[in-house]
Amino acid sequence: MLVSNTSTSNLSWTNLLEYCFDYDEYSLDLFVELESTEHGEYVYGQKERLCKTGEYPVPLPISDGFKQNSVVTVGVLTSINRVFFAVERTLYFWNYTAEKKWNSLKEFDSVVTCVGVVTPKPDVFLNEIQHVLIIATETEVALIAIEFADGVIDNDMQAHATRFKTATKGAQMKRVTATRDGRIFLGSEDGSVWEFDYYNESPWLGTSQVAKSVLRNVSQSKTSKVFEYVGNIVLPLGLLPALAQRTAVTDLVVSENINNNKWLFVLHKESRSKDCERLAANNTRNEMKPTVIKLHALGAGDNTSAHLCAITNQGDRIYLALLGDRHYYGLEVRCVRMRPLQSRLSFDLADSKTEAGSKSKTRFRLGEMRNEAKI
Repeated sequence: MLVSNTSTSNLSWTNLLEYCFDYDEYSLDLFVELESTEHGEYVYGQKERLCKTGEYPVPLPISDGFKQNSVVTVGVLTSINRVFFAVERTLYFWNYTAEKKWNSLKEFDSVVTCVGVVTPKPDVFLNEIQHVLIIATETEVALIAIEFADGVIDNDMQAHATRFKTATKGAQMKRVTATRDGRIFLGSEDGSVWEFDYYNESPWLGTSQVAKSVLRNVSQSKTSKVFEYVGNIVLPLGLLPALAQRTAVTDLVVSENINNNKWLFVLHKESRSKDCERLAANNTRNEMKPTVIKLHALGAGDNTSAHLCAITNQGDRIYLALLGDRHYYGLEVRCVRMRPLQSRLSFDLADSKTEAGSKSKTRFRLGEMRNEAKI
């Protein structure tokens, strides 16, 4: 459901959200595959929207690490077809398309807190280096150059240490994101946003004497150059209000599809839509108060009228459009799509135990969505 500028220009955020929720709740869905009941629930008949396609055991050396350590962080790096497991000071990478292929890095001085894969800056590394790992520990942030045999990401992966590393200055990094041209941003536990910048005059894996890197706190910077690029580093006022006292960064997202401008959005742990909470009390589909837990940037191929999607803990989606330019900008609600009541998604990393006395085996469950209702 799209909201036109003319019909909602005088509405407050509260009224605008209420208008969108009411429209979605009580109107028939436009998609021919869907039906609507008197409660506005989506009905898919006998169709399975989630199909389990496989269950792959995590390599034994990695699962053994879980049993011996209490600090474990897991994430999926889809651009290189790897799942990473940060177990204390050791980092494992498992190729989930090939069960037995995995790598480990054990050269860290402290516990790994977050991991990301980014596109390297132009003219910094050799042409063979198409991906770079950004790894944050309790004490430092470092770049690791990676390459794949024959340039194919499903082949063997080789990691190369670089001189691009710097101290975290006491900040505990929890999230990392990057732009297409290689700029790297990290979110720390205290709610601050940092930029990790690096350069090298000799393109050889950062091994020359002029390889340098720096970590800057951009959330406290007043330089126009940074804000010109970063844009709105807080949540839109009134819809997803950030707390006056900063808390942990939950997510970072960069949107680059708006007139070639680049915007960085920050979601804090306690940030939520108060309007959504109020509306949920009388909503037949929501048993709990919705909380915004994830932000996604939408590309031109995803949605032609919205630029950002906010996901609630109930699976509701709020589609937002960024309006204006660098001197004046704001977000407008374009669409609210409430989650189907019968939909139950579960992508999880679980322990499945065999008969008594046998070893437990950790499995990584993969599935794919068959969703006829495309946004």
